[in-house]
Amino acid sequence: MTYIISGNDSHHSEPAFIWLCLHNKKNNVNTIQAIAPTTFLRKAREKDMLILDVRQNEHFIKGFISGAINIGMENEFEMWVQLLLNPHIHLLLVTEPGKEPEAAEKLIKIGYNHIEGFLAGGMQQWMYQGLPYEIIDVAESDDLKFLIEMNDTILIDLRRRSEIANGIIKNARNIPLDELSARLPTLDRNKEYILYCINGYRSVIGASILRASGFKHLFNINGGIDAIRLSHPELLKR
Repeated sequence: MTYIISGNDSHHSEPAFIWLCLHNKKNNVNTIQAIAPTTFLRKAREKDMLILDVRQNEHFIKGFISGAINIGMENEFEMWVQLLLNPHIHLLLVTEPGKEPEAAEKLIKIGYNHIEGFLAGGMQQWMYQGLPYEIIDVAESDDLKFLIEMNDTILIDLRRRSEIANGIIKNARNIPLDELSARLPTLDRNKEYILYCINGYRSVIGASILRASGFKHLFNINGGIDAIRLSHPELLKR
């Protein structure tokens, strides 16, 4: 089963979606189980299972479970879940401690009711038990000139096309986040990629999708285009 929706897919017909939302309001989010880290790791390897990490992006990049997709709850969470994730996938949640009911409720309300459970103790407990995790490299806007000059480095701007009218980094490829999955076959996994959006929210989502798809060489620009515009406006073109 494909768990990421391509940019051309429409995965909710309106009547079915409304029925799901009404039906799922009856579910009790308190019945969603806490799963111990070692069991969580085993379940994550099962077919049709996806780890959805809903922590803030600055926490995600410092340590996450291999294969996890990050969609932080602090922004347009529901919209991006619907745009990016197959509603039939079975979800394992990673949240900040205490945020589990909120995350489950948000997902259930929009029709994502196959929630298998959440990571007991969060990433802190996972790391404490010495289980493997990954990070996303972060580059400051001041590092951008150096990174651009590196051989085979590709810049990807994950903003919408309407947003790049205000400026895009020279030679960057514009791939809106909701089209990224469909465009994966056009990208070389052996290349190094620098990702950015407006402020980092979408670029970390994009980085998590790329990493889960086998792309190892990734940099996320801290602060996104806003930080670049302040520090190195000369790198932008209109």
